This record gives sequence, structure tokens and C-alpha cells, in this order.
Amino acid sequence: MADSTKLRRSAPVRIAHLSQIQTFVTDAPLPAGLASICSHRGIEVVEAMEKPAADIDEPGGEPASTVVRLK
Repeated sequence: MADSTKLRRSAPVRIAHLSQIQTFVTDAPLPAGLASICSHRGIEVVEAMEKPAADIDEPGGEPASTVVRLK
């Protein structure tokens, strides 16, 4: 899992190699290069994001989330 602020930066340590990932969860579309690598390796990409603030005023008053699964 990584939010979109982590997708365009490098870090001094590696958590895992892409070969060890089966599902990538993020809040925004992946950059084209990373999306292509994930697709080629069969990594499922899940984009999870909050719905617009207008939905908060609906019954229940809780923000909902939307999940988009890409293959």
C-alpha cells in the first residue's frame, strides 16, 4: 500500500521487490511506467479514494470510499 505522494520518490531502503507484490493499493492512478510494470507482472492494482464531500451530507453522514480494481 502506498499513497500517491510516495509514487514519484525514491527512498534509501527497499521494503519489498515488485516480484514479492501481488496487490498494490493506492489512492490515485499509478504513473504510466509503474502501471505498465505491474500489468506485465500480473500485479493487481487497487485505487481506493474518498468520494466527493457532497456525499457526506447524505443519510449517515459518513464519508464513503470508492474502490477501483484494475487488471
